[in-house]
Amino acid sequence: MMRWLLEDLKFLHARPYEDFGGYEMNSVEGIWVAAEYDDPQYHMDGYRIFDYYQFGGGESPYDLGVLMKFKDLLKKYGWYLDWNDPGTAMLFPDFDNELDHKLNPEDY
Repeated sequence: MMRWLLEDLKFLHARPYEDFGGYEMNSVEGIWVAAEYDDPQYHMDGYRIFDYYQFGGGESPYDLGVLMKFKDLLKKYGWYLDWNDPGTAMLFPDFDNELDHKLNPEDY
């Protein structure tokens, strides 16, 4: 997942979750993503991937601040997103899912 974010999507900031705040209690497998950038790599289909204040509903392409296309890709491969604050998103594997948590370029 980290390779997909950094190498394929070209995200500017994605780090292991345990690096967030340097706390030992943050040793859970996960990824810390900066969600405040407006650079082209943070867009899909002309929309920002992360927009904390876009709650969604109706015809909106967002669900709780995350572009549905991105959220669906995470879910498809056994990951989910949780907000830390408006500029920081955390990605975690869904350990109930038996998938290998890997994305292929043809999936996005």
